[in-house]
Amino acid sequence: MAEMIRIRRRTSALDILLTKGKNKRCAHSRSYTANPDDYDSGARKFSFDRDLYAHDSVKDSLQRMQQD
Repeated sequence: MAEMIRIRRRTSALDILLTKGKNKRCAHSRSYTANPDDYDSGARKFSFDRDLYAHDSVKDSLQRMQQD
């Protein structure tokens, strides 16, 4: 079994997550609220935006947190 990587969380969120990330979370929330049965059954799935979650600032921050 793979070992969990421990990270020390930042005290504040990255700008990209506070702007684009917040907008994406709100859109996902609205979609789930309108279609909960579809999501719960697996008929619908959330799509995750690589431009957001794989952004250099996000990856760099995660790497630094893993090393602390």
